[in-house]
Amino acid sequence: MRFVLIGVGSMGDVMPQLRLAAELTSRGHRAVVVGLAPYAGLAAALGVEYAPIPADTAALWPEHPARRWLALAQPGVMFATMLRRLAGSASLVNDVIIERVAPGDVVVTGIVTAGATRLLGSHLGATVVPVLFAPLLPASSAASSALAPALGGSVAALMGSSFMWRLSEQLAEAHTSDMAKRLGTRSVRPLSRGPVLMATSPTLAPPSRCWPEQVRQTGWVTAAESTGHDSLDAELSDFLASGTSPVLMTFGTCPAVSPARDVELFLTAARAAGRRVVLQSDAVARGAVNDWVYNAPGAPHASLMPRVAAVVHHGGAGTTHAALECGRPAMVVPHLGDQGYYARRVHTLGAGPQGVPRWRLGAPLLARQLRALTVGESAQRFARGAARVASSLSTEDGCGATVAALEDISGA
Repeated sequence: MRFVLIGVGSMGDVMPQLRLAAELTSRGHRAVVVGLAPYAGLAAALGVEYAPIPADTAALWPEHPARRWLALAQPGVMFATMLRRLAGSASLVNDVIIERVAPGDVVVTGIVTAGATRLLGSHLGATVVPVLFAPLLPASSAASSALAPALGGSVAALMGSSFMWRLSEQLAEAHTSDMAKRLGTRSVRPLSRGPVLMATSPTLAPPSRCWPEQVRQTGWVTAAESTGHDSLDAELSDFLASGTSPVLMTFGTCPAVSPARDVELFLTAARAAGRRVVLQSDAVARGAVNDWVYNAPGAPHASLMPRVAAVVHHGGAGTTHAALECGRPAMVVPHLGDQGYYARRVHTLGAGPQGVPRWRLGAPLLARQLRALTVGESAQRFARGAARVASSLSTEDGCGATVAALEDISGA
């Protein structure tokens, strides 16, 4: 059976698809991942066939700092920016999809390309299976939907998440309309019928009775780096062993107004809290910054996180799961999207202090949170909470369950 997996967006959209493709390949299937060109190297490292879309992730966000700040700080401006940028690359994305999808294929898609691939699948006779890597469907509990408001009861959660879900479906509009014009057919709603896989951890995102019957929750697809063929370089290993366990500070590939300013904020707060630091940033040179700071962009989380005391991160789904799988307490600094949801869940599960949005964060506040995360009774409490979550996550096999579901749906 041939699978075409489509991950349009940031690394968090591509990495789960690469992991699924690697697992499908190991089971004797042929799998190709369609994603943005900058991530082709990740596929090559895993030995996964990759079809690059000639567009860069930077194209999703304004280059001018003031415009980027506005897009990141105001949800309405952010949504409008995403719609406009996605519309600008829709034809490029559909070109590659049309080139790669053939009759009889199984297409594994995210929400942005769900409508377009459904139309193409109907035209060619291919099976299309949408997979959500975040709990985006409406639910009556804020624990089960990243789109539900944090405050209010079940009615508010269901109404709020339903409204936000309708907005989220609009992210697929440009790709769907472009494909409809090419095929001479009518547009469709992306996920209005057929099976949908919710590849989210039931530990972090408990299932909801509000989800439609065709939804299957399969568990989080662990990042491809956890396959174990990556390791830390000798210089970083020496730094980790040379003193007290440092704090890892990373915002991943999350867009930032000024990465250099973020590094300065990190280091000022860490110095005030008396903590050694491992950074992951492209704003400073790789390697030892001084005797208490080391910059290790790209170091695999599965190898690095077990050797740090705690993690400060942006709340991306992959980074959140990686820290919790390693049993590391975390402070989440959400920037956008579902990151605020993961900040709440980490705190609710007892694995870290209350998250602070990036726009509110200053060095004094970050220093206080770092001390709470690493010193005294609060640190012990967060460490116990993170260990409990890690124990629960260790019983889940989201990648295997998702691949098994895909095989079941396709009859492979």
